Amino acid sequence: MSSITGKFIQNMTHGLQLDFSAYDPSNYFKNLRVLPHENNESRNFDELGTGQQQILALSFAHAYAKCFKNDGGLILIIDEPEAHLHPLAQKWLAKTLFSMAKDGLQAVITTHSPYFIDLEFLEGIYLIRKNNKGTYVKNLNKNSLAQFCQSKGVTKANADTIIPFYSKSATFNILKGFFAKKVVLVEGMTEELALPIYLERLGLDVLEKGIDIIGVGGKGELAKWWRFFTAFKIPCYVCFDNDAKDDNESNKRKDFLKAIGIPDKGLENLLTTTDWNIGDKYCVFGKDFEETFRNSFPDYKNIENQVKEELDDSKPLVAREVAKRLNSDGNCIGWGKLKELKCKIEKLKTPRLNGFKEEGNKENGRGEIITYVPSKKQFTTEKNKPSVLLCALCG
Repeated sequence: MSSITGKFIQNMTHGLQLDFSAYDPSNYFKNLRVLPHENNESRNFDELGTGQQQILALSFAHAYAKCFKNDGGLILIIDEPEAHLHPLAQKWLAKTLFSMAKDGLQAVITTHSPYFIDLEFLEGIYLIRKNNKGTYVKNLNKNSLAQFCQSKGVTKANADTIIPFYSKSATFNILKGFFAKKVVLVEGMTEELALPIYLERLGLDVLEKGIDIIGVGGKGELAKWWRFFTAFKIPCYVCFDNDAKDDNESNKRKDFLKAIGIPDKGLENLLTTTDWNIGDKYCVFGKDFEETFRNSFPDYKNIENQVKEELDDSKPLVAREVAKRLNSDGNCIGWGKLKELKCKIEKLKTPRLNGFKEEGNKENGRGEIITYVPSKKQFTTEKNKPSVLLCALCG
């Protein structure tokens, strides 16, 4: 056990020493002494930071599980493991926990951190949400996610490939959308940095309202993640422009527009517009985000040139700084269009979370779980099969 704990916490200044002198298998925790140490000197747990205490305790639990677990019957339950840890420590701990799960340990984790979400374990992710009627739980399995994607235009989606498809392309920046009340998907960092500033200047503080504006890395990713968040019943809005550099045939934009129900006859107008086009579920920034904003704000180009002299030509940083400096002329086209966009985002409806019934964790069409009282039997998996139950707490 000492060697296992040592490997687990090898990057920490503190270690654990285990005193087996009073060991009694019939009452393991009562008799075994666990002491933190630093430079061969014993310390009290009270002398350590809260985060260090948590990791040391977890390392002990891991060692105990490795040495004494019984055919998957041991379940490690961790409440918000990210607490009191800086981001890098969270990422390291999450990586370690998932490695433990792949090693056969079953774990139940409640978290507010995207670092502890791994879509490889999609079927063990439960999104906990609360409204004025109560607390609700949303869970998807590979079949229900594949079926949903098929219903939204991905005819090739299937249960065997859907989880690898999403897990391999997920990023922490995207996964933090799990904790948002609403998600606004944009193409990249330019819109992700600039839009929150414009909206806040119009009275919508997206952080205060729990709205996450997420750059997904290009037009080709918009439809994919719209389907994903919508499947989890997280209200989702999408913004893009008609710059065709990476979408000459318009297929990437068509994929999203068809997914939200735009008929074929309505596609041409949206795909060729060179001006704003704002709908209930989407916003088109004309032919190009920067060009449209230059045409919509009289002072945009002058301020943009000033900022470029200060920051060089980094598009996302320039766009963010210009958003801060633009004159608040309520009569110009740009502010009027952004007010319209703000209203659409505010009115974006939260999908219904009630009205579905499901027993235990059985698979059915939509994978809705409204009430779920877990039992030891339900958490137990096949021998050597990795298992993680993640409760992503929204709010």
